Amino acid sequence: MIGRIALSLTFLTLSVSVLTAPQPGAVTEPLVRRVALEPSTTGPLSLTFPENFSLQEAFQEWGRRTGITVLFDEAFRDQIVAVDLENVSAEDALEKLTLVNRLFYKILDPKTVIIAPDNAQKHRQYDDLLLHTFYVAHGDVNGIANMFRTIAGIQRVQPDFTQRSLTVRASADQLLVAQSILRRNDKPAAEIAFVVEILAVNPAPDRAPELALSSEEFLRFKSENDAEVLFSQTIRLMENERATLSIEEGSRQLVPNPTPPDEPAPSTSGESPSDPSPQRRAVGIDLSLHPQVSLDGHIRLSLTLRATAHPGNEARVESEPAPLRTRDLTTTASLKDGETTLTQAMFPLGDFGDALDHGLQAERRQLDVVVAISPSVLRPAAISEDLSPLPMGTEQQVRVPRP
Repeated sequence: MIGRIALSLTFLTLSVSVLTAPQPGAVTEPLVRRVALEPSTTGPLSLTFPENFSLQEAFQEWGRRTGITVLFDEAFRDQIVAVDLENVSAEDALEKLTLVNRLFYKILDPKTVIIAPDNAQKHRQYDDLLLHTFYVAHGDVNGIANMFRTIAGIQRVQPDFTQRSLTVRASADQLLVAQSILRRNDKPAAEIAFVVEILAVNPAPDRAPELALSSEEFLRFKSENDAEVLFSQTIRLMENERATLSIEEGSRQLVPNPTPPDEPAPSTSGESPSDPSPQRRAVGIDLSLHPQVSLDGHIRLSLTLRATAHPGNEARVESEPAPLRTRDLTTTASLKDGETTLTQAMFPLGDFGDALDHGLQAERRQLDVVVAISPSVLRPAAISEDLSPLPMGTEQQVRVPRP
């Protein structure tokens, strides 16, 4: 008879409002409609100015050619330049004129731009900010929020863990970068099924404590060692989540320092804060599973096993409680889909009492206890289909090219 079983799984749960929340579109479909210039001519331009030419006059000449009104910020300082641009579009010409002279422009309306020095103070003055909420369906909210800050340069990011959302205040270009970050990283994790078996096998002192066996080798192992399945449980688990499994006989109270029979019992008139209090511990096996799945399908399994057993058959006297024996094992296995890892439970079957069996025959008490774990990938991790680089401007200014 198998003892009390406790199974604890940690899953990622999503509220209905999150699952039905609208998701951001693709980067090719901007979140916002930016104002675009409407030059009077759509053909290429050629701007050639000799040396010692005024930069302000160059901008004004560009404005006359394109039908765009050019305004200048009060901090703009004219300088002498030489310009030679051939067969470029109206906006490309404006981009080049501002870039090489450490300026930037803001489109006020389709027919008006303003030129200002390219520094943080002027960007704070002219860059429009927008409010947007991103919904995170699968990924880690904190992790994606940090990506928004460090990669997109968005300083004002407010997570809402209840709704699994991120509300940001940022420029249109920063929103496009954030949108691309979310699309590339908000993917469902892999899902794995584990078959956990507790086996009683014939003792084999020379057996390696951990093995990785194919399905055929595992069946041969069971046959050659006359294995008996004491317990079997299938667990479904998401990647990077954790499951704990406990197979227990029941807890018992332990006296840490029992008083020998020939010594008087200590006085109970006063309290001694240094005396340890009685503890309770359960006989059985506790397992903790923490899987990760690589892109090639290999399963990296972090396994923690705690075996708690009686102090030996010869010392088991119910009227004289004694500290139970506990052994811990922490290990990592790399398995292919369908392989089985074997780990010894470190105590013979008889020492687990009713946790694993009841009414054992004497000749079966010394069988080895082996934990067999067989994972299989039910659903691999989703990988972004679009891994092409996204142009995002410079270190100083995030700018995504207009579609």
